[in-house]
Amino acid sequence: MPGALRFGVVGTGPWARAVHIPAAAASPRIVFAGVLGRDAARTAAAVEGTTAAPFVELAGFLDGVDIVGLAVPPETQVELAEAAVLAGKHVLLEKPVAVSPDAATALAELAEARGIRSLVFFTHLFSPDFAAWAERARADGPWTHGRAESYSSTLVDSASVFHGSAWRHERGALWDVGPHAVAQLCAVLGPVASVLARRGEGDFATLILEHEAGAVSTVSLAADLPVAIPGGTSLLGPRGRTSPPAIADWNATARLAYTAALAQLADEIENGAEAHECDLMFGAHVTRVLAAAERSAASTRPEIP
Repeated sequence: MPGALRFGVVGTGPWARAVHIPAAAASPRIVFAGVLGRDAARTAAAVEGTTAAPFVELAGFLDGVDIVGLAVPPETQVELAEAAVLAGKHVLLEKPVAVSPDAATALAELAEARGIRSLVFFTHLFSPDFAAWAERARADGPWTHGRAESYSSTLVDSASVFHGSAWRHERGALWDVGPHAVAQLCAVLGPVASVLARRGEGDFATLILEHEAGAVSTVSLAADLPVAIPGGTSLLGPRGRTSPPAIADWNATARLAYTAALAQLADEIENGAEAHECDLMFGAHVTRVLAAAERSAASTRPEIP
């Protein structure tokens, strides 16, 4: 019966409070059962006005849910996701799955071996507008080139809600927005076979991706610019150029996309629906691409994910 699955969120940070928690509270496909956080008062405040109970211990939280949604830094996420999978819980992870390609791949293989359904929340790929564009683009291909760019001031703007994120300062745009860029390009152009990357001044990074099907794409990223600069994604081919619809309200779009991800996961669990492209195996591939980019920037040679 729709709505019978119990869902819980791990994390009480800005992204969890802006997207995960309100989307879960509004979803008709799940029972929003709990939020797990390290700080009792903060966790209690996060669930106020919802059906979710606050938890500060993992064991009790896992006992009360069927699906675990994670909104924590990647190093923490992969450990908690492993615990959830071992407890027989389905998982909805954030990007990147992990910063270790071995850890991401091992988690994907563990979930598959145990029959656990999984999704990785690459926001654009669950947005109805972007998903419809990607479907049209795949039908209209082949495309010979793709491009994704993202330039922000997140790391230097103290007013940004993500400015205080330690892992973003440590890993930079490559691991923060890089997963989105790679996932968008792979959604249409297919898996990546090799990566050539270069670092520029500060946080700037540029990647050249050779896709298995033959297309070549580029990714340019920076999160330490004085002011944000418009970026975007586009594809080039014999039929010209195409770009996905622009996003006017990022948080509203993300909440809508998270609601769609919850519905997809519920359909897979309850009705045996076909697995979505953004499962843990896909998330692990994106992690391997980003790790290969780091290796390439250090070696100055192309690297294989």
